[in-house]
Amino acid sequence: MILLPTLNLKKLFSTVLFMSLFAFMACGGGGASDEGGSSATDVPVTSVMLNKTALSLSSGESFTLTATVYPFNATNKALTWNSDNPSVATVSSGVVNGVSKGSATITVITEDGNYKATCVVDVAEFITVEYNELDTWLSNSASSDDINYIRVINVPASALKGNYPNPGALGQRIKNNSSKRVFLKIGSIQGDYSSIGRYAFYEVGNLVGLDLSGCTALTGIGTRAFSHCSSLASISIGEHISTPWSQRDREICF
Repeated sequence: MILLPTLNLKKLFSTVLFMSLFAFMACGGGGASDEGGSSATDVPVTSVMLNKTALSLSSGESFTLTATVYPFNATNKALTWNSDNPSVATVSSGVVNGVSKGSATITVITEDGNYKATCVVDVAEFITVEYNELDTWLSNSASSDDINYIRVINVPASALKGNYPNPGALGQRIKNNSSKRVFLKIGSIQGDYSSIGRYAFYEVGNLVGLDLSGCTALTGIGTRAFSHCSSLASISIGEHISTPWSQRDREICF
C-alpha cells in the first residue's frame, strides 16, 4: 500500500490567498494611480469664486482678494493670479496693489480644470477731504465734468442716518451739489456705529460709486439706504457687513 501525504487544506488556502493578494497589489490594485498620476480618490475642482467682482483703489492702496475653490474638499486647490494691466494694478497671491489711474482686470485660475474668476479694479486718484470741509470742497473745487473721487474722513456716525424723505447729513451734502458726480469712499467714522442707517443716501442722484470696505466696524446696511440713487453703479462692501440691504432695495437702487 502506498500512503499519500495528508493535505492541510487550511494552510493551503491561506497560502493561496496571500499569494493572490500579493499579485493584486503588485499589479496596481487597490487604488493605484493612473497614467496621469491621479489617485482614484482625487476630487476634481468644479469652479472658483472671488469675494469681490469689482473693486476701487487709490494709487498705493492694497486689498486682498479671497478665492474660494469648489468643492471645498477638492484635492488640488492651486491657483494662479494675473493682471491684464499691471501698470494700473498688480496682484500677488490675491493681494491687489493700485499703481496708477485706470482700470485692470484681475484673474484667478485654478490649476485643476483652468476655471477662472475675475475682479475689475478701478484705480483712481482719491482726494482726501475732511467731513466738515466737504460742502466747501464740492462747491469750489469739484469738477462738473469728471467724476470726483473723494475719500471723506472723520464722518460723524449721525451723518449716516437719514429720515425719510431726507438722506443723512453726508448724503445731503453730496446731494446739495447735484451737478458734481461723486464716487465716495468713507475713510473714517467718528462715534459709535454698526450700520449705515435707513435712507442714509436716499435719492442722492449724483452719487455714482460708494466704497465702504474700509469701515470695518460696519455690520449692516439700513432699509432703503441707497434707494433711488439713480446713478449709483458700484458699491463695495467688506466681508464684515453680514446684513446687507434687501433684494428689493437693490432693485430700487439700481
